[in-house]
Amino acid sequence: MALPNYPSSGALIVTFLDNVKRYRVNSIRGMNPTLINVNGVQMYIYIRNLTPAQLSNDNPDIWRIQLPKREEFEEIKKDDKLFLLFGYDYIRKVYTTWNPYWCKQRLNVAESCSMYSRLSLQQRVADTQKIEVMKLQNEGNVVCIPSTLLVSYLKNISQYYPEESVYVPVGSSIQKKKTVETPHEDFASITEEINLYERFVACYDKIKFVKYLLEDGNNKEEIKNILYSVAFLFDNGYIDKYANIFYDYSNVKEYKHAINRLLWRGDLRSYGDQMYNNLKMAMNKYIAYASGILNEEDGMLPGQKLVHNERKQKRNSQVTSTPNRPKCVLDEFGKLKKLDAIIIDQLTPLIRDVDYPDYETIIKKIREYYPEEATDKMTPADWIELFDSTKWQKKRGRKTAKNKNSDSESVIVVNDNPIKKNDLEFVDVSDCNDQIDNSNSSLNQLAKDVDTKVLFTVFDKKVTSYKYFWFVSIISLVKSRGKSVISFDEILIRMAAIAWPIVLQDGIDLGERDMLAKYLKEIQKKTYIISGASSRIVESTLSDHYYSLDVKEILSPLLNNVPYRFLSPWVKYTSNNDVAMVSQTDNFMGFYALKSDCVELKKEWWDYIESNYKELCDFSYRSFISYAKQYNNDLKLLKLMKTGWSLV
Repeated sequence: MALPNYPSSGALIVTFLDNVKRYRVNSIRGMNPTLINVNGVQMYIYIRNLTPAQLSNDNPDIWRIQLPKREEFEEIKKDDKLFLLFGYDYIRKVYTTWNPYWCKQRLNVAESCSMYSRLSLQQRVADTQKIEVMKLQNEGNVVCIPSTLLVSYLKNISQYYPEESVYVPVGSSIQKKKTVETPHEDFASITEEINLYERFVACYDKIKFVKYLLEDGNNKEEIKNILYSVAFLFDNGYIDKYANIFYDYSNVKEYKHAINRLLWRGDLRSYGDQMYNNLKMAMNKYIAYASGILNEEDGMLPGQKLVHNERKQKRNSQVTSTPNRPKCVLDEFGKLKKLDAIIIDQLTPLIRDVDYPDYETIIKKIREYYPEEATDKMTPADWIELFDSTKWQKKRGRKTAKNKNSDSESVIVVNDNPIKKNDLEFVDVSDCNDQIDNSNSSLNQLAKDVDTKVLFTVFDKKVTSYKYFWFVSIISLVKSRGKSVISFDEILIRMAAIAWPIVLQDGIDLGERDMLAKYLKEIQKKTYIISGASSRIVESTLSDHYYSLDVKEILSPLLNNVPYRFLSPWVKYTSNNDVAMVSQTDNFMGFYALKSDCVELKKEWWDYIESNYKELCDFSYRSFISYAKQYNNDLKLLKLMKTGWSLV
């Protein structure tokens, strides 16, 4: 039987460049590996032919490439540029690729290293012409790409493989504070020079852990729950994924803070308070267990041990003997109830001087300021209540004198825009409607050339979220593209892009009657855009495949009512045609005129958006939070408050 006529190494590169020649991709130097430029970003690529693996199990579905040892890889390994390893199926004209950071780590570690794929995956992608991700047992993910979508993958690599989710090779210039090359190596073979995180992870031995838990006085049911929780984080890759969090701490005892930060990451917060508490309790047990093995918190010599009661007694004595600790106001459950003036002053810039506070950083600072026992029991709902009850300081600005002959409120000028004091208050989820009213009032003062009184009633009547995304899409497109005529297609794409992280990443519920989440999931099935993709990536991808992948068809139902109903404050709705006709008359004072395939804003409205863009975004977002309150719990609302509108 004749062997297949596989393309040569040089031919693989030529074919690759031919597949992307219509885009801004060009070769800089080298011939497999090759340094290429993609839209101004340089990266290395190395391509091998995909072949049947011919393993002992004789499974014809398992294919692979082999990564050899080469002198050129030493330079690549030390460079901070990406290294992309591709396998090419020349019969089906599809590529497979793996985690670029992981692949870079494997360069020159052995004479040959195998990377696996599946023939069934390659055939399926060839048939569907869509990018597909497959989870391989013990091998991570393999991404299969039709040659026609190579550029789409190159532009969106970070959405498939976030840099923080992988290990980084020793000696590479892209390594973090510490490096993890073999995180599950046996503990006995690890020397004192190996970094603390690696040793901490290597302690994960279920039998030893169970023995520790029994000695610590836990019953069988408690041990079962603890093992499940710890295994959930280790076996699902969360500990390795967020390894960089642990690198901020130099002592295993301090890993309690790392666990708190880890559990506040987006993909873990969504599990709710009960899961949060279970994971936190279990990992604190694991930290105590690992500390005993590593002798880290006790400063003991190798081989020395302390019984659990002695360890606990020492830890408690350290807590009570620490000088200058801030006084804590705790509730009946031992949870932090009130922040003192010092920490409020430190946190004020993080709350007051930004549009969307970074609550993860704020919580981290609070944990570092107060003793552990004051914050260890805090759940996301507790943090929300604490933030809401805190009297944050006013935002810095220039006070203007109050008119003695007027009953109007004094204002503070920030960035030369007059905004009422009430508008500068921390957004209170439980009192969002009052905030909206205040925001509306101040915005009305800014309107001179257009009648804006009715603009702030556009969200008064709504049963879905469509109007919020419709409005913010229009004003953001006006601002970013500098034009007053916006096509329906542009608006629909922008709506989907802005809603994407809110709905698919943060899991915000928009209500039973709202179909936007359904539309986004249909688009995801068509385009294979991951849930964690940024709005900018989503917008770019949808623009590229708006017609070819039926994106327009999926989103078009939004045009049945939203463009017309949005104008209801200015014109009484009778029919779509009637509203469109009225909106095109010269004396129409509404937000836009409806044309056959676009909306057109008059110059006065365009100028108003340009002058008051930030305030309009704030008004629409606060209104949206108020709408979302009826469908989401406090944790999700906290996510929403942190996320903010994207692409604005």
